[in-house]
Amino acid sequence: MLISHNWLKTYFKNPEKLPSPEEIGELFTMHAFEIESLEQKGDDYIYDIKITPDRGPYAYGLRYVALELSLIIPELIIDENIRFDISKKDLENTKTVMNTVLVPEELKKLCPVYSLTKIENIQNTESSDWVKKNLTAIDQSPRSLLVDLTNLIMFDVGQPLHVFDADKVDGQIRVALSTEGQTITILGGKEIKLETGTLVIRDDKDILAIAGVKGGIKAEVDSNTKNVYLESANFNQTIVRKTARALNLLNDSSKRFEQGLNKERFLLAVQDYIHLLTWDKKDIIVHDIEVSDSIENILSGDNKKKIDINIDNLSLIIDKDNDKIPELLKDFIENVLIKTGAEVIKKDDKNYTIIAPYHRSDMNIDVDIADEFLRNKSFEFLNYDENFASGLQTSSGLKSNTDKLIYNIRKYFKEKDFDEAILHTLVDSKINSEAIKLDNSLTADRDSLRSDLKKNIIKSIENNFKYLDLVSKNMVKVFEIGKVFSEEGNDIIEKTHLAFALGMVKWPKGESKEDMINNIIKDLNLPQDNVKIEIINNVIIAEIDLDDMSSDNIDQGVMDNYMSQSALIKNRKYKAGSTYPAMSRDIAFFVGDDLGKTESDIENMIKDLVNKYPVIENYFRFDIFKKDGKTSYAYRFVFQSYEKTLTEDETKEWMGEVGGVLIGAGFEVR
Repeated sequence: MLISHNWLKTYFKNPEKLPSPEEIGELFTMHAFEIESLEQKGDDYIYDIKITPDRGPYAYGLRYVALELSLIIPELIIDENIRFDISKKDLENTKTVMNTVLVPEELKKLCPVYSLTKIENIQNTESSDWVKKNLTAIDQSPRSLLVDLTNLIMFDVGQPLHVFDADKVDGQIRVALSTEGQTITILGGKEIKLETGTLVIRDDKDILAIAGVKGGIKAEVDSNTKNVYLESANFNQTIVRKTARALNLLNDSSKRFEQGLNKERFLLAVQDYIHLLTWDKKDIIVHDIEVSDSIENILSGDNKKKIDINIDNLSLIIDKDNDKIPELLKDFIENVLIKTGAEVIKKDDKNYTIIAPYHRSDMNIDVDIADEFLRNKSFEFLNYDENFASGLQTSSGLKSNTDKLIYNIRKYFKEKDFDEAILHTLVDSKINSEAIKLDNSLTADRDSLRSDLKKNIIKSIENNFKYLDLVSKNMVKVFEIGKVFSEEGNDIIEKTHLAFALGMVKWPKGESKEDMINNIIKDLNLPQDNVKIEIINNVIIAEIDLDDMSSDNIDQGVMDNYMSQSALIKNRKYKAGSTYPAMSRDIAFFVGDDLGKTESDIENMIKDLVNKYPVIENYFRFDIFKKDGKTSYAYRFVFQSYEKTLTEDETKEWMGEVGGVLIGAGFEVR
């Protein structure tokens, strides 16, 4: 999620207390959300924040991100006009009317709340400069006042909204299911054929929108729009996710519904939209908000989670050996947690009842409070036992022959420079015809259990062809040990398969793929008759059922001594890869024997050249031969920047400089 630093500042009464954007990024990473990038954009800074699934139901609204920051930095004060939940006072100032026609009884689980607010006498002009500036900062294109305010509220509150041109609507707007053969032309002009039973919004004649996913063109607002219906709803997160993926219509709206928004937030978004639309336009007429359920049911206090906390018990969970935890925990509950909107009831010195705010659906039990505490403290006060590692016991070993067989297979492929793939068990039935279809799949492209390993592995190999130069290889070598599924009568049978594959962009003439695979089968002592070998495009793959193999296929010496010190996990330094594409360029040159240069001399010279160019991410020699008193060398250089996409002119210039150095050394560049 993109966040503007300048927009973030507007939530605080004292924005001068904010640290630098870099420091804020570090605080978010350590306490709340992972920062994927921070980029300066004119006088603004843009954070790209990765919201974790447990924070998704509330944190896809910028005001809640600001609230998180105020919990981390105690001196920051949220502006008192910023609301995070609906209060009793808000209800007193809001006129609603119940309209059960909006959502039929049989669809209430798919749409717990649906509301329409008719607003009349509007001038759909351009938005104010501050609205356009905020939207543009996060890569949203301003369109018109009515549409821009729906987007502004969505990014601010986290609740998607939609506006229908009221004068283009025929009859009553309501939630419905599509029937066979129905279509909708969505905003942008694309016609979509809907699967039967898709949740939609319709009037008496046509479908107006795909619920929670995309609006249609029939009731699209334009420069002539005077009257609108403002939609604010709560759609079932699973149905939105399945629909958006089935139609390939993933967007900011569907993403937020997929998180599982609290239903009470619909009213907060409506009120804020109306305020922004009407505060300086007194002629606009706003009708009562029509709601599919009684407002008392939607905003019942019974919907809030009540959590009983015992300080001593929770302290044991956090760190049983730290006697400072109880007092720190009490201070957190009484002075920090309360800022989230939680109601804190102190029963005695050791016991509290926490009533979680509507928007914090992730607060359900006492350990959730412990999680909040640890995130806020960022673990900096927890003691680390330096003797912990020395107390670890070596594993007593793999018990079954199957486990030992799998261990030995992994060890073999590691020594042969294969990469292990761990690919998805759920696959798309449309391209895996033998897969077992699930009755209730989460997504359309993961609707079946795989029947083999080969399809996923082949796709993985083909996807990795473009990275070969970066890792100085000409072949992708992959293996996977995983579960596959088949049907026998009414039973689903689960088995463990091994698949291994070799792939090249272009195989050399005379290269026998089958011999390479057969050598592996022989090395592993696999039963030849049980191995299925296929050549598909530029990939050769073999697959076998490991459950059918016996202990006779295991090297007994390795079985008895499979664990060694070298198999233990070792610390390795991680280096992030560039997000910009790589470019490969080749150069070949002759070196006369009279120059007295050895292969080692040439390699050191090329290495020195590479060190002068930080943009050369990798290099390797791919050919060498002798001819007429000369030795020919061919090297490939892989150029890649961590700051930008390199141009053809830049790489051409660098290769020219490399060639110049080689010529200066007396070599003949081919």
